[in-house]
Amino acid sequence: MVNRVSSFGGVLLILLLASGCSLTLELSDCAVDGDCQEGYQCTDDGLCAIEEEEEEEEEEEECTEDNTCEPEEPECETNEECPSVEFVCSEEGACVHVDDVTCSGDEDCGAAFFCVDESCVPPPACDEVGGRVALMWSDFEDPEFTNVEGFREPVGGGVVATDVEEEDSVVLRIDFDVTAEDPLAGYRLFAFPATDVSEYNHVVIRARADRDRPLILRLRDDQVDGADGQSGAHVELTEQWREYTVALASFTEDYEEDRPVNLRALQDITLWVEHDPALPEQGRVEVDHVGLVTLPEDVEGVDFMWSDFDTPEVTNVEGFRNPIDDRTVEEELPGMGLDGSTVLSLAYRTTAVRQTTGYYFFAFPHADVSDQDVFVMRARAPGNVYNLRVRFTDHRHLGEGMEDLGIAYGMVSLGEEWEWVILPLNTLTLAEDMEEGPDFSVLQRISLIFGHAHTCQTSGEVEIDQVGFVSFPEEPEEE
Repeated sequence: MVNRVSSFGGVLLILLLASGCSLTLELSDCAVDGDCQEGYQCTDDGLCAIEEEEEEEEEEEECTEDNTCEPEEPECETNEECPSVEFVCSEEGACVHVDDVTCSGDEDCGAAFFCVDESCVPPPACDEVGGRVALMWSDFEDPEFTNVEGFREPVGGGVVATDVEEEDSVVLRIDFDVTAEDPLAGYRLFAFPATDVSEYNHVVIRARADRDRPLILRLRDDQVDGADGQSGAHVELTEQWREYTVALASFTEDYEEDRPVNLRALQDITLWVEHDPALPEQGRVEVDHVGLVTLPEDVEGVDFMWSDFDTPEVTNVEGFRNPIDDRTVEEELPGMGLDGSTVLSLAYRTTAVRQTTGYYFFAFPHADVSDQDVFVMRARAPGNVYNLRVRFTDHRHLGEGMEDLGIAYGMVSLGEEWEWVILPLNTLTLAEDMEEGPDFSVLQRISLIFGHAHTCQTSGEVEIDQVGFVSFPEEPEEE
């Protein structure tokens, strides 16, 4: 058989040459590549043919000493094995940066990113608007001065303070560059003269930092009994705007004088950046406002029940309750609240086109809550909801055929656990174009407003157990 093939090949080659063709063929017999001329290889048919170039493999395989090649071990099996939350583990077992991931769902982006238009993006920054301040100590609107007619100044040689104009307010920016030789870093807010804050029980500060870092709030009075009383408390700042309320009772007397502050003569509030005084460090803290407020020490229930959802579609003040529009969907959950009460679940959605939705709680014809001090709501949000607007509307008649409304609102945020959300009525903000707030003796409506511009997330769910008011106990008259 081999000789016949070889003879046939020779005859074919002579015919091709005689015809003037320049094609050269090599059809020699072979068993291995070494039987062929250079540039040729032995085919499966036992013939020498021109050698084909092998395509380079995309990835080199690791080979052992006996030339046995094995694939590389996978770099990861789960996202947690990658160097940070900015990397996810691919199907091939490699840690891939989220910027290089084409996603179809949030699960493709790991724990810290969301899938938007097939790309992994960071979650929206849910900053608290804040505003629960009854006495404003300083909002930095007046250059160099506090709201209690005192000056304000940086403390420490490595501190630079700047008033930065934001969209609707002024923010104090504290940049510090401290060393072991000059470790002080802070900012002092004076009152002149000393201010009586004894009617308040919480300090309020809205702030953020360049990274998670502690801040010390220090209170000092005006040399009562010949010595300054000082006390301090810690606040753990994050990179996002948060409003912190710190009970005055939690301030400790841990300074040299070791005696409590006289709140009837508070002289200054100082913001100290906490750091290791033996090490150099640079950083930044931003503060929107510092003030005081009175809050209930502990809420166990409501004094005036506006709605506990035990009657379908109706409030406890004989008014109806309903979603504002079809972008808020209500569902009643019997037995899910305190002592087996009914819980109201609200699923809301806002868009850039249809920006506002929410829920109404009416009184008919109105209700008198003028002896109440604080709005309270036992609620939670499974995914956290920041800056839910609570709006209060009265119903006043100035004359026959004439009507004038008083409207004010406050902001609250809801966490994943059940809690009493507290909104002091003396901290409300007047609605736009309103000259005065509502008359709470003829309160007609409480509205929960989800707004696209301020509520974060723009769509979500909240659960509400009770809505009502709490009054502070009357202090006994002094003899």
